[in-house]
Amino acid sequence: GSGSQDLIFDVDASTLATSQTGQLTLNTADGIQRIITVTQRAGDIIIDPIPTDKEFQYDGGEFTLTVKSNVTWTAKSSENWLTINNTREVTFNGNQDLNIRAERNTGSGAQTGTITFNDEDNRKTVIVMVKVHSMEPSLDSWLNTNDSVPAIGGERTIYVRSNYDWIVRIEDAPWIYFDGELNFFQGTSNSTALGVHMNIEPNTTDRPKSATLTIKMISNSTQNTLTINQSAGTRPEIQNVAYQDTTHTSATVSFRYSTSTFPVTECGVRYSTSESGVRDGAKVTGSSENGMSTVKLTGLMPNTRYYVCAYATNVVGTTFSNEVIHFMTRRVPGQDDNEIPDLED
Repeated sequence: GSGSQDLIFDVDASTLATSQTGQLTLNTADGIQRIITVTQRAGDIIIDPIPTDKEFQYDGGEFTLTVKSNVTWTAKSSENWLTINNTREVTFNGNQDLNIRAERNTGSGAQTGTITFNDEDNRKTVIVMVKVHSMEPSLDSWLNTNDSVPAIGGERTIYVRSNYDWIVRIEDAPWIYFDGELNFFQGTSNSTALGVHMNIEPNTTDRPKSATLTIKMISNSTQNTLTINQSAGTRPEIQNVAYQDTTHTSATVSFRYSTSTFPVTECGVRYSTSESGVRDGAKVTGSSENGMSTVKLTGLMPNTRYYVCAYATNVVGTTFSNEVIHFMTRRVPGQDDNEIPDLED
C-alpha cells in the first residue's frame, strides 16, 4: 500500500484446544519494519465419537467407533465383556477409528456397559453406551420313549435343549434317580439336545406310581414338567388245582401258576381239615418247573377229609387259589371198618 490505509485481516475459527499466536509484519521501502502480534484464544476441546450408543442382540457383536478429536484422549470400558481394540483402555491423539466388541450375553436380563472418553486434563468427558439384550428363553424337554414304565423298572432318557443353563429335578420319587443315585442333574446351555440317563427301580407294590420331573432354567423362572408313570406290580395267578395219588396217609396236589411282572419265589399248598381255616393251615412248599408245581402231602390221617388251597409268592405278595379243593384219604387196609373181603375170590 501507499500512505495511510486501513487493513482488515480475518482469523479462522480455531480447531485447537490450545491458544495460538501469529504475526503481521509491515515493511517500508526505506527499511522500516513494524510487527503486530495476534494471539487467538484456545478453541473448544473436541472429542466426538460416532455413534454415541449401540445395541446388540443377545449374541453380541462388534462395530467401528469413529472418534474426531483435537486433543490427546483416553477411552475406558466399564465391563469385562466390552472391549476397545481387544483391551479395556486405550489412549490416542486426534482422530481415530476404534474396534468395539461386545461379548454374548449369557444372563437373564439385558446388560449395559459404557465407554468413557476423557482428555488428558480431564476437562471434557464423553460417554458411549453399549447394550446387549438378553436371549428369549428357549427350553425344550422330552423323554426318549413314552412316559409309561413297567413294574419291573428299567431306564429312561430325558432330553433337554435350552439356551440357558438348566437343572432337572425328580420330585418326591426316590425310586427314580440319575446316574450316581442323585435326584437332580445340572446342565449348561446347549444348541443340541443333551440326553440325561435315569434309572427306575422295580415297583414291588400293587399300586401304580407317578413322578414329576421339573426342568428349570437356573437364571429365570422358565420351566417345563414331565410325568413318569409306573405300572403296579402284580401277584402270581393260580389255575388248575387238582389232587391225585391219594393213599391213607398221603396225596399229591398239582397246580399251574403264572406271573406278568415278577417271578415266583415260592409256591406250595396249605391244607386243613376245616374249610374255613385252610389258609391258616399247614404249609407245604413244592417243586416247580415251567409254571407247574407239584406238592407231596404226607403224614395225613386215614379216612379224613382234607381241604387244600394252593399259593404262590413273589416280591409283591402272596396269591391263594380261589378254588379250595377237598379229598378223602383212604382207609387203612385190614381195619374192621373196611369192607369184608370175599375170600372165595
